[in-house]
Amino acid sequence: FERNGITDEWWAAYTALTDEEKDIINPIIEHNDFRDLEKKTDNKNVLSVLHYYTITRNDVDKFLKAK
Repeated sequence: FERNGITDEWWAAYTALTDEEKDIINPIIEHNDFRDLEKKTDNKNVLSVLHYYTITRNDVDKFLKAK
């Protein structure tokens, strides 16, 4: 993910979150459970960052083309 820029995009999106949003996202990341994300939060910024955790190696090309 580093070679195709996804890591940099994730980091930029994560660091742009407010402290309150990080309070929402950090426990989700720590539990490493990225199923049913819309049930865990309705915060669009948080969901945008969590989307990066759902990208599999097989989905990278599809993700990059969708941009």
